[in-house]
Amino acid sequence: MTKPFVLSVAGLDPSGGAGLLSDVKTMAAFGTQGLGVCTAVTLQNGAEFRGVEWVEHGTVLAQIEPLLDHYPLAAIKVGLVESIELLCDVIAIARARNADLPIVWDPVFAPSSGGTFREPWTAAELYRACEGLTLITPNRDEIAAAFPTSKPDSAAERLSVEGAVLLKGGHGTGPAIVDQLFVRGVLKESFAGPRLENDKRGTGCVTSTAIAAGLALGHGLGTATGNAIRYVRSYIKSGPGRFGTHQPWELVSTGVE
Repeated sequence: MTKPFVLSVAGLDPSGGAGLLSDVKTMAAFGTQGLGVCTAVTLQNGAEFRGVEWVEHGTVLAQIEPLLDHYPLAAIKVGLVESIELLCDVIAIARARNADLPIVWDPVFAPSSGGTFREPWTAAELYRACEGLTLITPNRDEIAAAFPTSKPDSAAERLSVEGAVLLKGGHGTGPAIVDQLFVRGVLKESFAGPRLENDKRGTGCVTSTAIAAGLALGHGLGTATGNAIRYVRSYIKSGPGRFGTHQPWELVSTGVE
């Protein structure tokens, strides 16, 4: 059976803890074939961020074209991008080939090792992006930066009028983590679990990529999201230190981790 092709459009983290390298590992864990387009070369390791070198807008798009010409993409995950214009161009190129292609965006603007890749996204930019996305997966800090006068869940609910929003709860406080899936202005589902002690890098990358892989496999948005959250919890629990271990989804889903 041919594995569905999933494309990651994201930055390169040379340590492999986040970005393109992490995305391809996650795609493989879900039984999909990962492809990658580089948007930026980040200068970092597991503990320190030193800077970012952006790949020119036209070069990013030029990387995508031959992949679209040759592979029947089943989903796209977008991560680190320099501008909303680039994101919208990626969406437009993909939609021109397949209007129903699932596209998931993780609106990251800061690495977990400290510093920032770029200025935080504004509310207007997030609204503009949502018009063409299947799902956007901000954490509470990313939502708070875009909507500084609103509660994160209220802001995510309003943003979801334009499309689906997964508000990730890992950056909150308290003994529990609650991830909330909003669709068209309605809270569709909440996913709750205990806050885990291990602090892993790249969990946002893993979550969004796992959802894209699930959509590529034909799962509905709720199922793909629930599976992704279960998978990232396994990833966080996979051992001490900042780097997680990717297990095949079949083992995670059956509890053999």
